[in-house]
Amino acid sequence: MAARLPDFEFILVGRNDPLLQKQYPGYLDQLLSKRPNNVTYVEGSTRSRPELVEESKVYVYTGDEKGIVLSLVEAIGAGCFPFSPVGTGAADVLRALNVGEVFNTMEEAVVRIRLALERQISKDELNVLSERAKMLGPEAFKQWITKIAQTGRPILPDGSEAS
Repeated sequence: MAARLPDFEFILVGRNDPLLQKQYPGYLDQLLSKRPNNVTYVEGSTRSRPELVEESKVYVYTGDEKGIVLSLVEAIGAGCFPFSPVGTGAADVLRALNVGEVFNTMEEAVVRIRLALERQISKDELNVLSERAKMLGPEAFKQWITKIAQTGRPILPDGSEAS
């Protein structure tokens, strides 16, 4: 995606997990050798480096996990406009919070990300993002997990069924 948006700078945040290195030897090196010039790799996590999301305009989640993506919630709370692939736990979070955009293909993501990066995001919009992210803050998250445990059903923070 970043290669198709050469006018913008991107930060790839990740960790060189020893367990994954055993399972997929050389994966990180291979990935980094293919990154375009407009991508900077930062070893770590958004939790350990909050300034990375605080200074960013968008957050693009590219994983396919079905679980809840806490880094996404942190990025939204920091005021980033979020993007996620359809059919992921991250997409469920965006739907529950009624923020951001989902995409089906890389081409679709590139178009939508470009529009978001070129558009001015007002302070009111940033405040809405931050307020909605609080729906999944530590206390709300604890209450939500308790509700799931009590009902035994996969539900979203807004009470709807998870996909």
